Amino acid sequence: MDKNKYITKHRRIQIINIKLRPKESQLPQRYVELIDSIFSQKISINTYSDKYTRIQSLYGKQTDIIHGELVNFTKLNPDLPSYDTESNELKMVEFDTKIGPNAKTCEYFFVPKHHKFVLIHNGKISINQIVKFLEKTSLEVLYDYEGIDITIEKSSESIERIINSQAQYIKVSLSYSNNANNDAWAAALDEEYRSNGVREVEAIYKSDKSNLIDISKTQTIKGNVELSQSNGYVVANVIENDKIVQINTNDHPRIEKISFINDIVQSVLDKVNEIFG
Repeated sequence: MDKNKYITKHRRIQIINIKLRPKESQLPQRYVELIDSIFSQKISINTYSDKYTRIQSLYGKQTDIIHGELVNFTKLNPDLPSYDTESNELKMVEFDTKIGPNAKTCEYFFVPKHHKFVLIHNGKISINQIVKFLEKTSLEVLYDYEGIDITIEKSSESIERIINSQAQYIKVSLSYSNNANNDAWAAALDEEYRSNGVREVEAIYKSDKSNLIDISKTQTIKGNVELSQSNGYVVANVIENDKIVQINTNDHPRIEKISFINDIVQSVLDKVNEIFG
């Protein structure tokens, strides 16, 4: 009897928000087509130094959650010499250019309903490499009239920390917004941006030294900060313990914990539905 079969396992996940433009493309099936096209066309993208990334496998195309593995590998250049550590010489060596050594894999999950791309937080492939991979591969498979914005989800703690503070300086950067928000005022801003064709928002707010910005009481700023959790980032100089502290939400990605016994796929789906449903 395999006792490990019944042991509860724990993982940490990170979440990427994928947003298609225009609004008419924001359908679950279109998101499925996007990921499937990247996979079926075997697109590899240079994501760091001599490292390339590709979707190695894809399952669950007809279900509520796609899953599989990403692979990160070294692409050898046949025009460059190799180093012989024994003779201390550079030599030209023939090798199979279809072979990518030093391969590392990581699991991925994609929930089309919420257009969320989920990674196991294990350090094998950095989330920034995955964002670069998704951005570049998507541009190769989108229709001519479509665009895309890809953003790492920010932690709720960093957003709340900013909202509940007084600030000297706030910079908010938002890409094309969607319906993923919670606060009523943020929802109103979101609808206003979408209805009037606003693709990007760049806003800077500065206070007088003697009269700080109370973010929680300033509806427009608060709404923009909330929208940035899925759609952009915020840099804020806030007052904490009588000191000026800078918070950059890019430094605070959202990390969630999941628990499962056998079915990690269902556990990821439940967590995404819990957060964004």
